[in-house]
Amino acid sequence: MRPRSACLSWLCSLALLGACRGERAPEPAASEPATASAGAKLDREALARGERRALLGALAMPHHYLAAQLGAHQLRCRSLLKSQVGSAAPQEVRQEVELRMDARGRYAAFKHTHPQHGQEVIWTGEHLYPRLRHGKFLKRPARPEEPAAIADRIAGLLPAYVGLLRRFLRVELKGTSTVAGRSALKLALGLEPNPPPPPRSASPARAWRQTIAVSSLSGVALLDKESGAPLSVELSARFRFSPPAGGAAPSGIPKAIDRNATGTMELSFEQRVSELGAVKAIAPPPEAETIDNPRRVRLELERQMLTGELPIGDER
Repeated sequence: MRPRSACLSWLCSLALLGACRGERAPEPAASEPATASAGAKLDREALARGERRALLGALAMPHHYLAAQLGAHQLRCRSLLKSQVGSAAPQEVRQEVELRMDARGRYAAFKHTHPQHGQEVIWTGEHLYPRLRHGKFLKRPARPEEPAAIADRIAGLLPAYVGLLRRFLRVELKGTSTVAGRSALKLALGLEPNPPPPPRSASPARAWRQTIAVSSLSGVALLDKESGAPLSVELSARFRFSPPAGGAAPSGIPKAIDRNATGTMELSFEQRVSELGAVKAIAPPPEAETIDNPRRVRLELERQMLTGELPIGDER
């Protein structure tokens, strides 16, 4: 059985990223556009002018948009999250993501959140091969929207952090640069001096987000000049929040130890895109590591978990 402290770290991390089961992307403030969806397009003229809405929209784009713009590529993300609530022992969560996509849109991806927790998925265009860390791949067909949705979820750290910190983010265009042979817009990320009030949320699991107060925020981002796709991002932030007091915390954030407890979090994140046009064809995993035709109950549970469809509190 996993130690309790490790479980809390894992749950806290998932809740913060909006990746806890059943949660959706954060609601935008009235003055901000929503995080880009499948049909969204960037205003490239506004992007070139350095308009805040366009720059934030580019940073929040899901992976399937990046893939459509860049073709074959490798994406790597690393994040370190340190958190503490009241006088409780501090927690530390490291997350690592790697996704390799070939020219035909097939991919191999993994996301590791804890030494004993993580997931890996291979999509060959014919079959989906998901597995939990230290397990075997489950070979199965996929619904039409599933491969892109799973890739968005695994590679969704940057959009999630931008969604969490959006109203505090100041973005300034600082000229141009070059990344992997592509012209890029260079952005300086900083702390907005007068952030708008938090948006209202009808979800008790997300009420803690309205209490966030950011004390420091900095970073640099390089966006593909042609498409706005994030090619390189570094982001650091420190903020306070009020955790849920009493009762269960559906979001996974540990409840407050006392009524006056305050939580603090420190974030360090980086993302890099490389191997543009150079990723070799993705192949299925070895047969020895694969389970063909898995039991239906297990299959449906795994499918719900990977796509975020499992309701909060459902511990089947």
